[in-house]
Amino acid sequence: MDKAKVIQIGMQGFGHYISGIVQRCKNIELVGVYDINKSFMEEASKALKVEPLYTLEEALACKCDGVILEVPNSVHAELVKSAAAARKHIFVEKPITNSIEDAEEIIRFCKDKNVLLQVGHSMRFMGKYHKAKELIDNNTIGRVVLIEANYSSQRAKKHTSDTWRYYRETCPGGPMLQLGIHAIDTIYYLTGCKPVQSCGIFTDDFTPTQNEDAGVIIMKMEKEILAYIGSSYVSPTTESIVIYGDEGKLDIKDDTVVLNKNGHNKVIEIPEDNENSSYIKQFESFADSILNFRKPEVDGETGLQNLEVVLTALKSGGN
Repeated sequence: MDKAKVIQIGMQGFGHYISGIVQRCKNIELVGVYDINKSFMEEASKALKVEPLYTLEEALACKCDGVILEVPNSVHAELVKSAAAARKHIFVEKPITNSIEDAEEIIRFCKDKNVLLQVGHSMRFMGKYHKAKELIDNNTIGRVVLIEANYSSQRAKKHTSDTWRYYRETCPGGPMLQLGIHAIDTIYYLTGCKPVQSCGIFTDDFTPTQNEDAGVIIMKMEKEILAYIGSSYVSPTTESIVIYGDEGKLDIKDDTVVLNKNGHNKVIEIPEDNENSSYIKQFESFADSILNFRKPEVDGETGLQNLEVVLTALKSGGN
């Protein structure tokens, strides 16, 4: 099987986890890694048995097809442009950037350089959401009326002043930009309907961080679908989406989809559906786009659309 050769920039924190996932992908060959922390990068390269890349210039000059960026949000735009200028296809974690202006700029830049840009919205690659989309597309619950979603964790309780998620400037919206935005993307994936209006309410009262601790977004979409997204950085881990149709309901959580129709519940189990499998499918999709030079499933425009929902809501109800 042909494999896309990629390097990874950013190896600390979540990047360390992602590098192991990338090496499990059937159509990707990880050939090198770069991180500003030299000693950490060297240890990671030895463990992964790939080439250590000591400077950004060396990394972008490496003979490869694409670059995976696992770096803080605030440097997404700068590194995307650098990678595109080096004619590398790019995977960047969500959110695409911290601002609409930066997102629009890098989308234009990648198009000018004729390179692909994929944004890391991994939730939509989970089997339970594929199954839910199949049921919706088959009109199993009738016309979608309302969607409720919550994506939360207690991560802010561990955030310290030396971490970028601690601050509004480097991570505007806190959990909504890091977690809730996944639900926004997944709702778009499930319905195929674009958001047309959003507003929100946020609070920063629960931790000493200089950022939002929790937020709620209300969104109106095409076809008059309404959606609510809640996200907290101080509550137990939650990933849940409930979809109400005029003929039934889908309750999606853990590894099941529960169909409620005519007053009866039917539990649909999704085998081997977990975070690891969704990340593998996400990166294999990126590699497939490279190998076939096709538009990524989650392209820059989709990443921008998701970002606009969050930032518009923040403007309407931020602190």
